[in-house]
Amino acid sequence: MRALLSLLVFACVSLPCHAVTGTYEPVVSMHVDVARRVGAGQLDGLLQDADRLQDSQERFPDGRWKLPVFYRGLSNGFAEHASTESDWTRYQADVTALIARHPASSNAWLMLAVLHDSHAWAVRGGGYSNTVSAAAHARFRALLEQSREVLNRHKAALSSNPHWYVLRLDVGGSAGDDEAELDAVFEEGVRKTPSYQQIWFTRLHFLTPKWGGSIEQMVDFISHVPRHPAGGDGIGMVARLLWFEDADGYPNLVSQPGLDWAVVKKSYDDILDRYPAGLVAGLSILQACGRSDKAETLHLLARIKTPPTPAELGADAVLYKQCTDWANGRIPGFILREGGKDREIH
Repeated sequence: MRALLSLLVFACVSLPCHAVTGTYEPVVSMHVDVARRVGAGQLDGLLQDADRLQDSQERFPDGRWKLPVFYRGLSNGFAEHASTESDWTRYQADVTALIARHPASSNAWLMLAVLHDSHAWAVRGGGYSNTVSAAAHARFRALLEQSREVLNRHKAALSSNPHWYVLRLDVGGSAGDDEAELDAVFEEGVRKTPSYQQIWFTRLHFLTPKWGGSIEQMVDFISHVPRHPAGGDGIGMVARLLWFEDADGYPNLVSQPGLDWAVVKKSYDDILDRYPAGLVAGLSILQACGRSDKAETLHLLARIKTPPTPAELGADAVLYKQCTDWANGRIPGFILREGGKDREIH
């Protein structure tokens, strides 16, 4: 379930992303284009794009910021086109020269931090820690520290860029920093740019059980949103966090008893008020349907101006039709398979 939700991971932290069945073309196009231009050596042009995206705070039609997707494409571009240590060394020389040409650009320095982080994960690989050799792990940690050094040494000049906080959380979380330190970075970041969604996503990612956290910590973090204004995203940040974690491997989070479903429903309305895109509506409908809340599913269906396309839905197109048929009384219910278990929606 939730192939549609895996689209969100195009803008995730630097861990291996889920396979994508559906496609959200604007995100895919940017991601692929940035990675291609890395391979073509077009770093100056990429830097111009990063500076423009930061200054304009440009978003996709569904409300996601474009800058995190840019940086995801950049990271993958380095990893895709660097097959040897000499390739990584060449990229480091190229980015260092870029900084010399554009010393006032925060994004030039962030590109160097991303390069070290991408190199670290290329060395480590995406497997569980017990599959990583001692030598690879040591090199991984050393490269993460190089990324951290860039970020920390130049914080005064770089932290006006909201993506500094995403990278600092990503590097710190991957390196095993304590929660108090990560919380301090998060709190500072959202005070400065509360609507920069990737700061929220990255902190939540490192509260998941696979990173030593717990479902209870995740629910508490999401429940904190109404008490912690999320800028232009308002309470809609609750919905975004739930969608992100659905894609991150926790599809049942929306059904946890500690989560206030009334607040979640308000967050759906809030985000649809701001961004009435078909993809946003589809994400909300799938979660309301998964909660067996027929009234909320019908309410959201009534708000759709442009339904999600088959390309956006991907493998979830069948589920989406089942949900709409069930909500409209065309079928009494259906079996939903989620997390390896069958559950009846009725």
